[in-house]
Amino acid sequence: MNNRFLILVTQRNAVAFIKKCLDSVMQQTYKNYIVPIMDDASDDGTWEIVCQYPEPFYGIRNFVPNEWWCVNFIRGINSFSQDGDILVLLSGDDWLYSNDVLEYLNNVYQDKDIWLTYGSFVSSSGAIGADFCKPLTDTKTYRRSGKWFTSHLITCRIELWRKIKYEDLLYQGHLPNHSFDNAFMYPMVEMAGLKHTKYIEKVLYVYNDQNPLCAENFKKDPGAFGRERRYWSKRPLYNELKEL
Repeated sequence: MNNRFLILVTQRNAVAFIKKCLDSVMQQTYKNYIVPIMDDASDDGTWEIVCQYPEPFYGIRNFVPNEWWCVNFIRGINSFSQDGDILVLLSGDDWLYSNDVLEYLNNVYQDKDIWLTYGSFVSSSGAIGADFCKPLTDTKTYRRSGKWFTSHLITCRIELWRKIKYEDLLYQGHLPNHSFDNAFMYPMVEMAGLKHTKYIEKVLYVYNDQNPLCAENFKKDPGAFGRERRYWSKRPLYNELKEL
């Protein structure tokens, strides 16, 4: 089965990295994909680079920045997803590790019992190795453990994503600034359970830890990430689903 991948790219002012990101998708050997590129009012030339890419790359631009990626992320899903899609999360300053990532994932998703995948990644500086992500042993206690190792590359069946309640993605009444991946991954892990969640040991993703914008955002409020993550760890658990 040739699954369609919805590769959602979100970025702001990623002029130094966006071409590497999008080229890593264009060079994939597997070609059944669509790439909404959600640009958050970039003013450094990023948007001009995005506009050079043909379909199935689609640039969508905000003219007033939302400051963080989660608003654009949800907007992209609502605007471009269709039943049966496999959702792939890709930041505009990161990139896919090799040209066979989608080919590999398409083979994984031939198994109808797989609803959610995560791991493994390396960082651009080499400071973070491929052992950051780990296999889950219990999806019912993961949220409460306070640990986090279900990270890049995150993919899921769009039907699983749609089971998340919007209000459960909110932090203090709005979409979170720092820990949005915690907000949606905990519910999806709990709904999918061990049977439908797959840890991928093969490196599929490069996380760019050398983007100065990441350091600047962290310096604005160093404790924000921890506060938000503690909030998600205490939220009510989702029930494991028997079917999508």
